Amino acid sequence: MEAVILTVFGKPIRVFDSQGIHWTPPIFITKKIVNLAFQSGEINLDAVPDKNGSPMQASLVVIYRVTDAVATEYNIKDNSLWEYIEAQAVNVLMDTCRKFSFKNPD
Repeated sequence: MEAVILTVFGKPIRVFDSQGIHWTPPIFITKKIVNLAFQSGEINLDAVPDKNGSPMQASLVVIYRVTDAVATEYNIKDNSLWEYIEAQAVNVLMDTCRKFSFKNPD
């Protein structure tokens, strides 16, 4: 599923996010397409410190979906949505790993 953002001189005027036939005037209009489907990606980290400071390997799978096409298009620079999500997910993973120790003390 995709959303089409119609812009005039950089200002969004309409968003089509449903299927069907849509008419738009052809003058001064630019179309930007944003993917609204569920997407996924994998993140692997080699040396994440645990609670004791020991390095460990960690990975996660991220599944995401764009819900606001206009905000995604204009708030994330250079169409780098995955880089933005990856940076946020790495921070969450590292914060979570720092709260727990890899091995329980015996």
